[in-house]
Amino acid sequence: MANLVGASAEPATVKGKNFLTTSALLTVLTVMLFYFAPAVPDAQSVQHFHIDFLWNDSFWKQVTGYSMLGLIAIGLFISLRKRWNKIAFGEYAWWRVAHVILGVTVLTTLFLHTGLNLGSNANFALIMMFLLLAFSGAFASGISVLEPKLKPRTAKQLRNLTQWAHLLLFWPLPLLLGFHIVSFYYF
Repeated sequence: MANLVGASAEPATVKGKNFLTTSALLTVLTVMLFYFAPAVPDAQSVQHFHIDFLWNDSFWKQVTGYSMLGLIAIGLFISLRKRWNKIAFGEYAWWRVAHVILGVTVLTTLFLHTGLNLGSNANFALIMMFLLLAFSGAFASGISVLEPKLKPRTAKQLRNLTQWAHLLLFWPLPLLLGFHIVSFYYF
């Protein structure tokens, strides 16, 4: 519109831009850490404190697992707020930042739950879906930050692509989580 009237327009700033950028980079680094770093080894001695009690003790395994499940439920509510105008309280940009904070917290809790162990079979599929979901969320955050600098059509296409990828990668999670929980208690 500014070009039509001969004026220059400043690109709109994205609220929470620095936070979205930082957390997107942190998420990508965490995903790479999960994928490329070896699992944290178990303690060889009981004389020194070691963090492996989080993924070896069934009580702490349940605490971290159900904490992750609760954080995911909160993230779904926030996602619903972002997409459904009938729940109209607060500004969209800050709900997006809250969603990103929850995503980073889920990744941290995933580390506490697994110790970077990717597991096997259905557990491997579950962790890979978590990591792909986090990676797509980081990419969506990056596109949101870069959107004012892109051509409008390109920005809209990239935003739609990353949002749909993020949403579609979520859908297998409930089934995989159900298998994971049943296998833990049943077997």
